[in-house]
Amino acid sequence: MAFWREWFVVNYPDQYEDIQSRTSPNQGLLSAIYRILDINHKEYQLSHKRGVCILPLYHNCREFLCAEIKGKELESKILDWQNF
Repeated sequence: MAFWREWFVVNYPDQYEDIQSRTSPNQGLLSAIYRILDINHKEYQLSHKRGVCILPLYHNCREFLCAEIKGKELESKILDWQNF
């Protein structure tokens, strides 16, 4: 990505400044480069669904997340970080 960022900055400085002021500049930069190079961005999109991993720090975190108990009632776990 560094090569293309540098190329875009050199060749399209005004567009680069505009893109950097947006909320997701990396996505905007990729879209602009795909458009300039006439590349169909859908060919490079991943449709892989990503999972979420959770490390519970409390014994009763599920009850807390389901609003069955308050934050004061959370029971801390003692974690051995070397065993992860």
